[in-house]
Amino acid sequence: MKKYIFLIFLLSTFTVGAASFEFKDGTIVKGAIYYDSKNIVSVSNPTPKGIFIKTLDNKIYVHHYPLMNKAYRDNRDGTYTPVTSMGPPLDDGNYDNPSFMPNCAPARINFFYFSKKTQKELYVNFFNLTRHYATSSDKGFANTTALLDAKQTALSIHAHIKGTAYIPKNPNTLAKRKKWQDKVGGELAFSEHVSWQKD
Repeated sequence: MKKYIFLIFLLSTFTVGAASFEFKDGTIVKGAIYYDSKNIVSVSNPTPKGIFIKTLDNKIYVHHYPLMNKAYRDNRDGTYTPVTSMGPPLDDGNYDNPSFMPNCAPARINFFYFSKKTQKELYVNFFNLTRHYATSSDKGFANTTALLDAKQTALSIHAHIKGTAYIPKNPNTLAKRKKWQDKVGGELAFSEHVSWQKD
């Protein structure tokens, strides 16, 4: 399977330094989670539907959703794990991209696309974030809303880890992948706020 490595250093309010985000398709992104630094309850912040990734040069990473060419992943311990190749996000028109970038294709990455390792790391992150808000002396609307968002996001990731999250049937195909690449390449890739690599 072809492996793509994007070295991205991302900044956020709650994450310092770079973490590795591993996708089921073999892509590895090094960075952090994007937060709107001006609005703690922004629709562009993490939600139960996923996260955005922001690059050091202030660009939003848009995933390329490559086709898998193996049905199973070798766990290197004598066992194999089935790999589900899910297509690009379904075009439901419900996009909440950050306000500084085009809104014609969803850049938010659903937790389903990440490997179990990354899902578990994200769960710990949002569990800790929930505790941060819960123990804060600030009991205002913004903090309370951020607490609920973090808790719901942690629960969503936990459901993905346990395999109980609702996943729409959306197998990847050459046609879907071409449509996604054409859409992003034609509408997002030329934006100065987008990091996109067509393979």
